[in-house]
Amino acid sequence: MRTSYVMLDGNSTCLKLYSQVEQAVTPKKWLKKDYNEYEFQPYIINIENFNFSGPTTITVTQHDSNYKVTLRLP
Repeated sequence: MRTSYVMLDGNSTCLKLYSQVEQAVTPKKWLKKDYNEYEFQPYIINIENFNFSGPTTITVTQHDSNYKVTLRLP
């Protein structure tokens, strides 16, 4: 997953993220339309003690119908 941009707003941030489509988990309608990447913009509020220096690992996991986004610094 790659970051297109990061927008800071007080103690919140908006990330624009994109990634290559993975054939095994891609919706069939995306494959029929020959999509090769996707993007989304999570808006994260109430961030504490976070900075953007150095590499950041972003993990998105599904929990039922919701998604959890985790950001980790080394």
